Amino acid sequence: MENLAGIDASCEIASEYEYKNIKVNKDTLYVFISQSGETADSIEVLKLIKQQGGATFGIVNVVGSTISRLTDYGLFTRGGVEI
Repeated sequence: MENLAGIDASCEIASEYEYKNIKVNKDTLYVFISQSGETADSIEVLKLIKQQGGATFGIVNVVGSTISRLTDYGLFTRGGVEI
């Protein structure tokens, strides 16, 4: 994102989110990437960010998955069944 769009970007691992004391910024788009859309750690963090008014975007393979339903915006990869 930084190189392509010229905007700041950072990456956090969902399972480590609670240890980082990250403050939700309403001018930030929080992107969640999950093949299944059912990754428990990601869903937990997604809910916390939504409760604090953060804007969310999901990139998932499974239409109708929890992450696809909870995010404000999204993209389906349509990569087929995971083997």
